[in-house]
Amino acid sequence: MTTGMGKKLLITVQLGLILSGSGFNAARCEGALTLNSRVDIEKEKIFLSDIVREPLGVMADRFIANSPRWGSEKVLTGNFVRDLINGCDVSLGGASRIVVSRKMHDRTAEVRREFESALKAGYRETEWGMRGYPLVIDIRKFPDSIKLPPGDFTVKCDFPKNIYRYRPVSFTVLTDVGYKRRYSAGCRLRVRAVCAFTTRDMTKGETVGMEDIVWRRVDMSDLYDKPVTKEIDIIGLRLKRFMRKGMVIELKSVERSPEVRRGEEVFVEIIRGCLVVQATGKSLEDGWIGDLVLVRNMASGKIERYTVIDKGRVSPSSREGK
Repeated sequence: MTTGMGKKLLITVQLGLILSGSGFNAARCEGALTLNSRVDIEKEKIFLSDIVREPLGVMADRFIANSPRWGSEKVLTGNFVRDLINGCDVSLGGASRIVVSRKMHDRTAEVRREFESALKAGYRETEWGMRGYPLVIDIRKFPDSIKLPPGDFTVKCDFPKNIYRYRPVSFTVLTDVGYKRRYSAGCRLRVRAVCAFTTRDMTKGETVGMEDIVWRRVDMSDLYDKPVTKEIDIIGLRLKRFMRKGMVIELKSVERSPEVRRGEEVFVEIIRGCLVVQATGKSLEDGWIGDLVLVRNMASGKIERYTVIDKGRVSPSSREGK
């Protein structure tokens, strides 16, 4: 017959045997670890030490899984982690699921500074930069938040070919860990240059002289197209459209005066060996050197194509027919 004390001792021994058979051995357990419910990872791989609250001490760390992509999350279950560390003399408690995020940091201010530096570097290679005109970057619209992984990054952008009016400028952010994103910002690229203005109303086809222009400084971001900023680009050229007094002259508004003008008399030079014969004609269209223009022969009345060879002179050497 077993006494009460004997029964208690027997039950304790049996429970110990059952627990021993199930793989649990309190005597061999080095400690208890607690799983966190949420952790942020910056590394490419997740280890046991990253997801538990306590330090591992002398216990060897264990690889658990690859980290999620930057800016995303991955969920690990407690049972998944327990299976991976099966055989370690440690008990694992805490959360039943762990949300692992690969957190990025808001680095908008840093990116903006690098964006401006990249624009200034590109500007130095432009016509205006090489001519020494200073640039003021007026950013009107920049991304509210740019989140990046920790570490170094670079900003790459091409300086716009057109700096006039409001310009959207695309740029790319690249990090040293392979993260890459493309953004866009709205800017006014303020360059104050000395440009040509008309001193009077001028009609289409008029040739521009020194007295017809005045030079003034203007913010080119207020213009619609490239202005005339050099005397060689305006004096002796003719206007392609009507312009009012005080208007800035854009390069696209002028053209080189033709050597042969429509409606004007021209000399037709006919060369026969050493003999040069001249006849008169009337040009029916504008033409520059090398152009083929229609000319009416004043003597015969015939209309033929002639090559413009000089101011007021054409030749039938390249004639294409009537």
